[in-house]
Amino acid sequence: MGFINKGSWIFLIVVIVVSIGIIGYVKEDSLFGLYSFDTNSFSFSPPPQDLDVFFCPEDNCASVLIQQIDSAQDSIYIAVYSFTKEDIADALIRAKERGVEVRIVFDYFQSESDYSVDERLIDNGLEIVRRKGGGSMHNKFCVIDEKKVLTGSFNYSKNADEKNDENLIFIVSESLAQEYLNEFNEIWAQAKSQEE
Repeated sequence: MGFINKGSWIFLIVVIVVSIGIIGYVKEDSLFGLYSFDTNSFSFSPPPQDLDVFFCPEDNCASVLIQQIDSAQDSIYIAVYSFTKEDIADALIRAKERGVEVRIVFDYFQSESDYSVDERLIDNGLEIVRRKGGGSMHNKFCVIDEKKVLTGSFNYSKNADEKNDENLIFIVSESLAQEYLNEFNEIWAQAKSQEE
């Protein structure tokens, strides 16, 4: 008779609580946020043009990454924790020889491993830095031509490709690539300042 029953009240409260939580999340996370509290306006990022997920070892993540590196025309920016896989290094050297700009941020302590390919890449003219700090440089992403992103748990190592349960996400999106490129540039600048 015009009164809301107990179940409806609970539903209404749940909707309000979830809405407040979403607004708080959107406010803090501009990457996926729809509403800007600074400009009091809604903005929508275009959806990825292409998105695919690969799982190691069954999907041979290194081959997927190498194929994308071989397709690069202008630039490749990588931040990676562990990089020991020679065939990925070979692909990056080929890219450099084609005139592609290649820059890589390594985690400092992982680069100290005898198996790390950092010295080999330097010897072949690639730009690298090693990021030190209070925590590990634990990112694992690659931005190609400022429109493709390959990210996930996949380190550039034989174990990651052939033994571990890993994932590699391939995204074609200029807006998301820009977010990753911004992060890369920040890490690159930090690592460069540590070299001085």
